[in-house]
Amino acid sequence: MDSRFSDSSDGRRPGVAASSALGMSDTAVVPTPVPAAPRPGAAFGQFSDQNPTPELEPAPQGPGWLDSLMRYRVVAVAVLIALALVSAFPLREVFTSPQTYATTIKSLQEKKENVLSLTAASAATSAAISAIPGDAGVPIAEKLMDLSSDFLIVLAAIYLEQYLLTTFGLAAFGFLFPAGLILAAAGIMFYGRSPMSGACARLARKVAVLGIVLVVTVPASVLVTDNIEGIYQQSIDETVTSAQNVAEDAQKEDEEPEGLLGFIENVGSAVGSGITSVLDGARNLVNNFIDALAIMIVTSCVMPLLVLLFFVWLVNAVFGMHVELPLRTLRSLKGGARR
Repeated sequence: MDSRFSDSSDGRRPGVAASSALGMSDTAVVPTPVPAAPRPGAAFGQFSDQNPTPELEPAPQGPGWLDSLMRYRVVAVAVLIALALVSAFPLREVFTSPQTYATTIKSLQEKKENVLSLTAASAATSAAISAIPGDAGVPIAEKLMDLSSDFLIVLAAIYLEQYLLTTFGLAAFGFLFPAGLILAAAGIMFYGRSPMSGACARLARKVAVLGIVLVVTVPASVLVTDNIEGIYQQSIDETVTSAQNVAEDAQKEDEEPEGLLGFIENVGSAVGSGITSVLDGARNLVNNFIDALAIMIVTSCVMPLLVLLFFVWLVNAVFGMHVELPLRTLRSLKGGARR
């Protein structure tokens, strides 16, 4: 057998003998461990099984504000009940008093005076024109009388706004706010003890927001309509003045001339120019009354509803409470009236 594959005389292995022949030392060579190939998916921030990294545990969070409030549960409930009593008695007396809404009531009184002036002027002009000889002024007189009836609807809307001021104050501070505070207290008492806690909290928020909407709706609508009426106030005053002038001219035309000679002298001018000018002025006056009525309807009937709709939209957008107006009920009532 060849000596390359046999044991050497000194008892060393053939590999060691070969190493000595090549000039290497007799020290045993320790093989360097080859790192294992990374397993698929170890890139992009993932660690291999060779060097596992322990997962970080989330830092413990402190108690929330509601948990901190629960430590003083009895104190919070006592404060809410005290606020409910304050709202039900002292604040209710304040917000149901007309003196609290003095500025708003003053604006409503000015609106009322405008409507009464237009109503009286329309009725007086209608009576004066209907007294003119002939049937030429009858249609105008009837139209003016119809307008005076329409002004009464606006007057009723103004009275309703004035009464709703104190009524909404009573409903909000006498019932809604105390009920909301008591529900909030119940939610705190039942927190962590009963599922009724969440329901009480949600209902308390809805009741409180409804009370706020009721309190601010009428003053906000009056504030908006004051700006509109300030622009058209001069037009309304001119309409009342024109109605007074037309009524005076109609009364003059209605007066009979004294004696046969006066009648012969004035009959031509009365028929030719006087009655015609009065009727022309009355026709223009009807248009002015219609404009004034439209302004009154917008400021006294439409704007309060628009303000209420705006607050309902605002509550839905900000609080997500999904407050819906009873439009289906109104439509069903309208359909039943048509039948």
